[in-house]
Amino acid sequence: AILTGREPAYLGCSCRVIGWDSTGASILAMEPCTMKKSLSYIMPQVEYTGWSAFDMNKPGANGFALIMDFGGGFNPLHFLNPKPVIDLATLVEGQWRRRLKVALIVDMPSHFKGILNTFLMFVKETTRSKIKCVPTMEEGLQELEKMGCDEETLAYAKQSFLARRNRSEKQTYHPIVDYSFFRERLADLNLSEDTDYLTEEVHTRLREAIQEFRIHRWGIPSTCSAQDHAEHRGSRDEHKEGKTVSFEASSRQKGKVDVLPSAAPSRPSLTDLEAPQEEMMDLRESPSGQRGLFTKWGASEGHAATTDASKNGPANPDVLARRPGRCGGGIAACFGGFSSLTRKVVPCAR
Repeated sequence: AILTGREPAYLGCSCRVIGWDSTGASILAMEPCTMKKSLSYIMPQVEYTGWSAFDMNKPGANGFALIMDFGGGFNPLHFLNPKPVIDLATLVEGQWRRRLKVALIVDMPSHFKGILNTFLMFVKETTRSKIKCVPTMEEGLQELEKMGCDEETLAYAKQSFLARRNRSEKQTYHPIVDYSFFRERLADLNLSEDTDYLTEEVHTRLREAIQEFRIHRWGIPSTCSAQDHAEHRGSRDEHKEGKTVSFEASSRQKGKVDVLPSAAPSRPSLTDLEAPQEEMMDLRESPSGQRGLFTKWGASEGHAATTDASKNGPANPDVLARRPGRCGGGIAACFGGFSSLTRKVVPCAR
């Protein structure tokens, strides 16, 4: 719900996108000195910002880079609970697997090492090798230059480093994306460090700005030609008329499209979903000692049938199942009686 904007996301820190490297991957920045609450409260913002960063990447670019600046200090109580630290590691190794390119930890204090070690316990060695501790902000700027960041990104990073180390000034930033393009597009929303929640209106405007930015910054993908647009539009129209288009054949033979009649499966009625007593079946031990499927259906449907199923032993109510093809096979499919994919009944050994 948070990623769709239906549920407001709490903005409790400066986690945001500040630019892009030479490959077009997003650069995220976060300063612990700007945290208003503990890490557990800002995890929704971290997740929202991360997915938004992927959407702003250049087509073909994969992943993101992170700058975590401790120049302004941090509150140890915000990291007292280890659970959100573990949740962050799970997010990096799970949904964001192989997305992290590099994480620069600038000017990290010695008493944060225990928290960092807790995080490193739950990530793989490949992820650990991407985390670099940078002792000074000058070296942090050098790392950004090696990554090929543009001039605006480098200038803003330097400005941010200096501002965080001046604790007498108010720490200012633009939430989610702190870049000139987005500050101009979203100026009427008055977003700032004092904004507490990301509302649905802000989410909608931000998604529109991201779409404009992708075209403005990266342009229209060259692999998508006008002819492809026309073919896709025509195929979509034919699909709406009840036809199915073979896109594979269209890609092999330009200008030739195979149109096949649609074979949409019929939707079962309410009566089909009912379970008549005479159509129930059970798994029992056959006289020969083999487990089989005994049904009460007639042989006209091509299934094994018995005139009196009670002759084959007592019924087991725990393994009763519905008729295949109506409710997906039921529990009998787990016992090998029939396959829910082929809709066939396997008769027992006589």
